[in-house]
Parts: sequence; C-alpha cells; structure tokens
Amino acid sequence: MADKRSVKSVEVGDNGGSDGPAILVASNGTARGACAFEAAARLAEIKNGWVITERIFDFPEGGGDSADALERVAAEARELFKGQGRCLVEVDKLSESYTDENYGRAMMLADAATRHDAKLIVIGVHGQKKSANALSATMTQKLMKVAPCPVLIVSRHDSGDYRKVMVAVDFSDCSLTCIKEAMRFAPQAEYDLVHVGDDAAAAESELRQLVAQARDALQGQLETVPGEDAFRVEIGQGKPTDVIADAAAEHRPDLMVMGTRGRSGLAKLVLGSVASRFIAAPPCDLLVLRNR
Repeated sequence: MADKRSVKSVEVGDNGGSDGPAILVASNGTARGACAFEAAARLAEIKNGWVITERIFDFPEGGGDSADALERVAAEARELFKGQGRCLVEVDKLSESYTDENYGRAMMLADAATRHDAKLIVIGVHGQKKSANALSATMTQKLMKVAPCPVLIVSRHDSGDYRKVMVAVDFSDCSLTCIKEAMRFAPQAEYDLVHVGDDAAAAESELRQLVAQARDALQGQLETVPGEDAFRVEIGQGKPTDVIADAAAEHRPDLMVMGTRGRSGLAKLVLGSVASRFIAAPPCDLLVLRNR
C-alpha cells in the first residue's frame, strides 16, 4: 500500500544520540493520548530509548487539501511534544482502502512499529465510548492480533514508576516471557503471580521455578535483579476471567501483564472475554505480549 500512504515526519526535541529501543506511541490529540505519550517517554528514559509518536489522521469527506491538513497536524504535534527528549512525530492519513476503520488503524500502527523496529507499542485506553478519533476497544483487540511487539495500554494519569505488578501465568513459554518483561518494566516492584488451577502445591512449585529461570536469564541485563521474596504466588479456582479480576481488585496493581498464547488458552481469553473486562477499561496499565 505504499502508493496510498501520505506519511509526514517531523523531529521534535533532542533527537540525537540514543541507540536504545524505539517505542511507538499512538496519539489522537486527547488527554488519554497524552498520558500514553508520558508513559512512553518515561520508559524511553529508563531504557535509554526514544519515542516515535504516530498520529493517524482521518480526513473528513470533502475536508480540503490533504497536504495542508497533514501540515496542521504535524505543527500541532510539534507543539504538544516539544521538550520531551528524543522524539519523532509521524502523521499519516487513514487509507481509504480499509473498509474497516479499526482494522485499518491497527494495521497502520503495526506497520509503523515494523518500519521503525519498535520494541513496544503504547496506546491510551478509551473505554466503550465511540468517536471518530478514539482508539476504541475494537481497534485495540485488532491491534493485539497484528502487533509485531508487545502492547502497553495506559490507563493511569500518574506517570510514576510501577511499584506493584500482577502477572497472569499458566506455565507456558509465554508465561516465562511475561515474568521477565514484568521485571524489565519494573525491577523495583513487588510481583503477584496469579494462576488458575486445582493443585495449589504443585502450581506454586512450578511458578517458583519460572521465577528462578527469569531471574537467571536477566542476570547481567538489569542493574538490580529482583529477589525471590519480591514474588508472591496466588493460585485461584474457578473461571479464569473472574479469578484475574478478583486478584486485580484485591492487589490493586499499577501494571498487569498477560500473554496472548499459552497452554490454558489465554490467547482466547485476552482477545475475548478478558478483553471486554480489561482492554476496554483496565484497572491499571496493561502490558500484553504475544508468544511467537
């Protein structure tokens, strides 16, 4: 679709120097979009990375010259994001070739992440309210299926460090990845590992083994690797969506981490019933990883 694209890029702030990871943040000009950008900027500072903010502009029918509209949005983005460290602002027109607007936005964000080799996509949460520019839950669900990297859904207005992290685990390879990513995102946090199963003793033993593997894997990668006592294990019984929701209500984490594939079918849960409870209105920031 290269011939149908109209990408415009502007450099904002201090654009020199960083060889760290690129973080792509979806911007739509709202307060929640600004929260997502603040979270991306904070993570970029921690990881010595840089931010690309992607604004997908939906031109109204008969809305004038596209080049002028792109220039206006780029200028608006420059004013919004100046002084925020290394940042590239990219503005793109929603392609008319997409009959499904939400799918189109998801694909264009995924494409931007691939072009810039982004290691993380950050978006704001917008609940169930529908509007022309909102990043709706439907778009977020579609993004989960096509994103080439983890997706962080930001709901907090507080951009401070993550101190309490909850990880949904099921003993799959994706669960190990989730634990490691939780430690990378918040090495100073306390962690609650939540699993749904019947054999609590066996589950806790296996979860402790996963923690040991994650800690060993991150030796030398983190300045400080969290100790074993930073991890609490919770084994619940019942419907996984209810167990996860109850645990979140009890522990009130700053960040939840989930995988989209695993032995217990978390893929279906995250993109289905859990999505309706968490992606649309998460109680905290939500990091979703796809196992590849």
